[in-house]
Amino acid sequence: MIVPLGVGGAYICAGRRDAYDDRDARGYAFLGEPGAGETRDLEKLIRMDSEKCRLFVRGGRVVTVTPSGAGQIIKMIEPSLARVHITLNAKLASHGFLIGVDRAAECGLFSDGEKATVRRLDESLAPLASSAAAAAPDAAWVATTEDGWVVANHALDSRRERRSLIVLDREGRPVREHRLPGILSQVVVAANGALAACALIGGEVALVELASGETRRFKPHQEAKKKDWVRIVLEPRGAYFLSWITTGGSLNRTDLETGSTTPLLELRWVTREETFAQRGWFGKKAPKTLRLAYVPDFTLHGTHLLTLEARTVCDRGDPRILSIGESFPSELERGATRPVKYSPRRGLEDNLRGAGLGAHQETIRAFWWPGIELAAQRTSTLVVGQSRLGGQPDCPPAFEWPSYQATPMAFLAQIDLTDAAPYAAPGLPARGWLLIFIALEAQGWPLAMSKPTRGPERFEMLEIIHVDAESVLSRLAPPEAITESQRFAPCPLRATRRSNALPADDSAAVKSWGLGAEATAAYRALCDQVNGDTEDGDDDGPRLQLAGYPHVIQDNMMEYEAEAAMRGQDPDRIQPDISAADAAHWRLLLQVPSHGPSGVDWGEMSALYLWVRSDHLSALDFDRVYMTMQ
Repeated sequence: MIVPLGVGGAYICAGRRDAYDDRDARGYAFLGEPGAGETRDLEKLIRMDSEKCRLFVRGGRVVTVTPSGAGQIIKMIEPSLARVHITLNAKLASHGFLIGVDRAAECGLFSDGEKATVRRLDESLAPLASSAAAAAPDAAWVATTEDGWVVANHALDSRRERRSLIVLDREGRPVREHRLPGILSQVVVAANGALAACALIGGEVALVELASGETRRFKPHQEAKKKDWVRIVLEPRGAYFLSWITTGGSLNRTDLETGSTTPLLELRWVTREETFAQRGWFGKKAPKTLRLAYVPDFTLHGTHLLTLEARTVCDRGDPRILSIGESFPSELERGATRPVKYSPRRGLEDNLRGAGLGAHQETIRAFWWPGIELAAQRTSTLVVGQSRLGGQPDCPPAFEWPSYQATPMAFLAQIDLTDAAPYAAPGLPARGWLLIFIALEAQGWPLAMSKPTRGPERFEMLEIIHVDAESVLSRLAPPEAITESQRFAPCPLRATRRSNALPADDSAAVKSWGLGAEATAAYRALCDQVNGDTEDGDDDGPRLQLAGYPHVIQDNMMEYEAEAAMRGQDPDRIQPDISAADAAHWRLLLQVPSHGPSGVDWGEMSALYLWVRSDHLSALDFDRVYMTMQ
C-alpha cells in the first residue's frame, strides 16, 4: 500500500517483501517524498509481515494492526516516526478487532462480530460511549469524517439489507443509513465529509450525499465483469475520483461535474514469475531480500498521483503521464524536460552544463569515480606482479599468510595498480599491488555470507594488503590447510577500459545531493549514457571491475549496509539513523562476479562486492573493507 502521511508532503509505502519461498517473506516500509530521492527505512517501526496486517495514517500519526492469536497487536507511532508511542494488545473477547481509525488517530472503531464500539487509542482502550452501538458488526470498509464515521457492511454479504452505508457519530452511535444500488467493494469520503464515493462490485461507482442520501451512479469501466472489484480514490474537494478494476487495466479519472471518464495509465499486477523472468531468476532460488510489488496501489497526495506499480507522477489539474519507471518505487519523479545528449569529446563539466546540471557540477564532479574493467588474458604464463584471480599470490619478503580464527584464508585476487592507473580516477592508488584474501567455508562459499555477522566480525573475514611498488615480489604457495574447494585456478587479468563512472540515480550518493525532480531526471539520462551498456541493464551480468560504481543485481543499498557494519550494527537491516550522506562516503573497491576460467562460483548472475570508505582509501587503510554479495 502507499498512503500520504499528511506531514511535510511525505508518504509511506508498506507491504510484504516476498521471496521465492514464502517462508522467507518479511514486511517492508519506508518513508519518502514525491520528487525526492531520499527514503527512510521504517521496517523496525512498521512491520507488515502478513497479508492481514493493516496500516492507518491519520493526522500525521501511524497506527499499525497485526494479527496475534485471538486479537491484535496495535501500535501507534509518533508523528516524527522516531519511536513507537504505545503498544496495545486488543483481545477478541474484550475489545474486538480494530477496523477503523479516526482522522486524528485518537480513537478507533472496534467490531467483535456483534456490535461496534468506539474506543480511545491509549493504554486503557476506554470506550467513549457507555452503551456500544449495535451497528455494522461485520464492517469491511470504514471511512472517517470530522463528525464521525461512515461504515459499510461486509462486501461479500449479498443480502439486500446489507447493501448499505451506516453513518455513526464520533462516539459510535448510529445517525442515519443509506441504501446502495449494489454490493460494496470500497468506500471513501471527501475531505469536507459531505460526499462518500462507493465502489461497487461490477465496476460501478455510487456517489452518496451523506446529508440527504441523494445518490449518483457512474460506470467508469464499461469492460468490467459482474464479479470485478473496484479500487477508488476521491479527490479531497470532491471534484473527481480515480478508479481501477483490481483484475488489472486502465486507471481512470472521472469528472463529477461532467461525468466524463478519461484513461490515465495502465496499472497492472506484477507477478512473481514475470519479475523473476525479467531479472534472470526464473526457475532459480531468488534472493531473500527481493522486493516485489504484487498488488498495485495508488493514491492522491497533494498535486501528485502516486502509484506503487508504475513509478508515475501526474499533476492533479492536468492528469497526464509525466514519467513511468520500473516496478516498486524507491522514489517518484518527473521525466526530464529537455533532451540530454552526452558527448565523450567534451569534458564532464560541459556535459553537465548541457544537461542543465551546471549548478551541481562541483558536487557531481566529486563523485566521478571511473571503474576499470579487468579482462582475462589468453595466456598460461603468469608474470610476477601481474593482476590475477586465484592461483598463488606474489608477496613481499617476510610475508605472513592471513588467517581468520587461526584458519588460513583463501587467496582471491591480486591487482596491479600500475596496470590500472591509465584508466583510474584520482583517489585510487596509482602504484603498487592489492592482495586480497577471504575467509571461506570448506566448500568454498564466503563465510560472511553464510552466518549472521555484525560489522567488526565481517571486516575480519576479509584481508586486503597494499604492497608498495618498490617491494620485491616472489610467488608464495598457500598453506596445506587450504582445501581444494577453497583454491581458485590462476587467471591472469589486464585493465581494458573505463566503466560505470557515475553513480546510479537511486544510489546513496545521488540521494545525498538533494537534486530536485527535474534535475534528477536530467542526471539519470546523462548517467545512462556515460555508463553505457555496463550499467545494470546489461544482460551479461556484472563484470570483473576495480573501483567505479557497481552493477546492481538486487537493490542499490550496499553503501547503507557498509555504514551499518562500520557502526557495529546489523548490515542486513538498513538502520533508520543512517542517511544517504552517511552512506555516500563508501566507494566500490572491487566487484568480483562468478568467473568460469578461475572457478570462482557465487552462482549465476551473482557477484561479490568490496566497499571501502573514501577517507580510508586515501590513507591506504584497508582494515575495514565491507564485503557483501548479490
